[in-house]
Amino acid sequence: MQLSSIQSYSTVAETALSEAAVMNVLAGMLRHPDLACMALVSRQVLTGAIAPIWGVLPSSLPLLKLLPGLTLKQGKWCIPYVITEPDRRRFDFYAPFIRQIVCLLEDGSRKIDVTIFYNLAASMMGHILPNLQTLGLPHTLFPSAFPRVPFFSPSLTTVHAVLPSYAYFLLAAFNGLPNCPLSPVDYLERLADQCPRLQSLSLTGDIPRNCISYLLPMQNLCSLELDFCLQRPTVRLHRLLLRIPDFPNLSTLILLLPPKYKVRPLPARTLQSICRIEVEGDIEPLVTILASTYHLKDAIIRSHSAAMGGWKKCMGMVVRTSASTLETLTVHAECRIHFGWVFNYLYKAPHIKNLDISAPCIHISDDDIRAVVTTWPHLEQFITPLQANSSTSLTLRSIDNLEDLSSLRFLQLQLATHGIVWSSSAHHSLASVVDHLFGLN
Repeated sequence: MQLSSIQSYSTVAETALSEAAVMNVLAGMLRHPDLACMALVSRQVLTGAIAPIWGVLPSSLPLLKLLPGLTLKQGKWCIPYVITEPDRRRFDFYAPFIRQIVCLLEDGSRKIDVTIFYNLAASMMGHILPNLQTLGLPHTLFPSAFPRVPFFSPSLTTVHAVLPSYAYFLLAAFNGLPNCPLSPVDYLERLADQCPRLQSLSLTGDIPRNCISYLLPMQNLCSLELDFCLQRPTVRLHRLLLRIPDFPNLSTLILLLPPKYKVRPLPARTLQSICRIEVEGDIEPLVTILASTYHLKDAIIRSHSAAMGGWKKCMGMVVRTSASTLETLTVHAECRIHFGWVFNYLYKAPHIKNLDISAPCIHISDDDIRAVVTTWPHLEQFITPLQANSSTSLTLRSIDNLEDLSSLRFLQLQLATHGIVWSSSAHHSLASVVDHLFGLN
């Protein structure tokens, strides 16, 4: 082979390796240790390999280990001195590659001292993590003496946060502690001010009574989750839900309510902008919330109520408000369910593509399966519980009927003698899986 040909092949190879698309494919195929070895090949490959390795971190600890002097003291990671610019060289190189930190200040059972980030911020001009998009914040007491939270940045689009205790804040302020923590209200104000592009927000912990007024500046919100289950909420949910139309882009709403929580009735179609809703709690408040929706596409309903009458109300309300648009329905009940009465409501929603029904005991028959295939010919996912105590009389005839669903890609079903879990991604037909299970091949 001539020298010119070798050089041309070398040029093509280097160009191909520098392509981000090729690196993304390799990142999905290789483990992180293999990617680290591959990064030693050339400078172009190094840049492409760092992004998948550092893109998602379980905590901030791997990044903080790049700083000299990180020590474990009394079960908490800390740096007992001021961080200077030479100390940050390795940190500054890797920080821009980080897109997501699952839990910022926790690494297993060990905590990470939040003052490390304030120490870093004091020695930097810009943001600590300039390209961070998704951040998980545990129950954290941020010092109020600093004007900004260092890891809140304009690039953030998703935040999962546990708000600090308001009672602890009042106690610290009353006793004049030098490092008085941020109150939940200040926490939300700084989040709205420092993260203008925020699209998804999940809050739990001590959610302020008037939290909606602090959320209103977040006009780019597409998804909002409020978990009131950690403590008895003081939030007036009725007032909060009335302000949902003030968020022009909000399409996903997740509400987790504690037992015995009441919700006042809302005007019809108050939540008509919501396309996907997830609610958990007692049946009565869930029915009230669902009554204010309109044209839902996805609904996830979970309740510990054992009253079948309440579940019938719930199913009836979903169909009443969203029969023509509903595509995905997930139901997690704590009572015995007869699939027949569920179908008596859901057959009015002809566009269902994904159906997931979970209960301690479910009664389903071959006739029910035949009705499912006839009513929802475009069904893509069908899930029922795999439990030996399910009162099922399903036979192989049901599988023959389900094979008529050309769009089906996932099936979980309990037959009279066997449980079946099948996915189209496994590259095996449903019939071949059943034949293998029953020893028919």
